[in-house]
Amino acid sequence: MGISAPRFRRSAAGARCLLAGLVGLALAGCDFTGAQRGPVWIDRKADAMGSELQMSLERPDRAAALAASESVLSAVGAADALLSPNRPDSRVSELNQVPLGVTSPIDPDLCRTLREVGGFAEEVPGAFDPVIGSLVDAWDLRGDGRVPSVVELEGARRAAGNGGMQLDLERCTAQRLSAAAAFEPWGFVKGYTLRAARDSLLRHGVHSARLSFGEQVLVLGPTREGGPWRLAIPSPEDKKEEVFTLWLANGSASTSSQSNRYVQAAGQTIGHILDPRTGTPVPGWGSLTVVAEDPLRADVLSTALFVLAPDSAVAWGNRHPDVGVLVLDRRDGAVRPRWSDGLRPALDSSTAMPLR
Repeated sequence: MGISAPRFRRSAAGARCLLAGLVGLALAGCDFTGAQRGPVWIDRKADAMGSELQMSLERPDRAAALAASESVLSAVGAADALLSPNRPDSRVSELNQVPLGVTSPIDPDLCRTLREVGGFAEEVPGAFDPVIGSLVDAWDLRGDGRVPSVVELEGARRAAGNGGMQLDLERCTAQRLSAAAAFEPWGFVKGYTLRAARDSLLRHGVHSARLSFGEQVLVLGPTREGGPWRLAIPSPEDKKEEVFTLWLANGSASTSSQSNRYVQAAGQTIGHILDPRTGTPVPGWGSLTVVAEDPLRADVLSTALFVLAPDSAVAWGNRHPDVGVLVLDRRDGAVRPRWSDGLRPALDSSTAMPLR
């Protein structure tokens, strides 16, 4: 995991102290030299699981800030050891390699995570299934891409879900029924990682922070200025073009689209999000962002609701007011934003969601 050197910043109060020291003034919260007695911010970056993790957090001093940031990196490393399919020694990889027809134990932490993921997936029945490794391989989404034949696709569909691997998440056991069956954790690994990082920050007394991991963001408490965090939502056509703004005080925003990761094959653009009901890539109709208190839930739901398509996704959001759903629909050539009622507090900095 590549890690950048930490960068420390003074808070607004610290900057005032520095100025006071330069001109010889005495201000509350500063010592006689103008040095800051208040909090400092630390910024760090790390390459993890093929994405960049960025963090910005506040602590009373540099030592505490550095310790808190190191705890985040440790949490990311633990998540990588649990869920990375790129590591042959991860718990997910071990599960994907259990002998056919043999009932095998699942690592307790992995079992607990899969139980939670399954609960969130049940909120959008049929639209999310992590046991789709056979379909990912059929479309060669980890490689250059290909279009499988009808026979190949049907075989991959039979090896997906319960047809390929039977799970007993109460007893924490698994039985592979097909050699092609495999877990594909990319639909929830970022949410899991951000939640682990958040929990680590809270244990270190951090109450103001922002972490971004790929297309997902987590925020805690206020910014340095004391207000909510501003989240820029890019166009599904051009990631450099901001087309929407959300305001969050606590919680996570996860964005899914087919323009983030895709391959080209047989004259087709094949996105990485597959519909487990059909085994085929979901059309690249735009992007969908979910805002929720739990980063893991936000990650799972953003993928599942993208599978449903815009109209059904917004309707689902209106039935679940504790979640905010933003759709950027580009099907008619223009990017058109739509959102569920639960997202309305995040549209205004004075009512930022979700407030706790």
